[in-house]
Amino acid sequence: MTVILETHVTAIGEMVEQLLQEQTLILFDESAPEELHDISVLHSGQTFTGDIQPGDTLRIGEETFEIYFVGDQVNQSIRELGHVTFKFKGSTEDMPGSICTEAKEVPPLEKGTRIQIIRS
Repeated sequence: MTVILETHVTAIGEMVEQLLQEQTLILFDESAPEELHDISVLHSGQTFTGDIQPGDTLRIGEETFEIYFVGDQVNQSIRELGHVTFKFKGSTEDMPGSICTEAKEVPPLEKGTRIQIIRS
């Protein structure tokens, strides 16, 4: 198993729960502009060791999600901004900055929750 991305939640915006009901989760590192904080899960301590690709696994806490789609701007956006939008709808295509996973409910998030992308 190789860890491609690892980070920890530091803050959860007021609108995150509403977005999760729409099966969407937006991550930004702590340097995100203030106007994005309400819709975002902020994180820090990011380790990024390689490009994310379909077939990798997203782990939020102890819950895992198979990754079906990785937009062509995801890896650059994570490197530069710590930003990615996850969509938990089972889609195999979406926007260039999105990662799509199998359709499953996202576990509760709190400060300190570990988020990883791993490759078997």
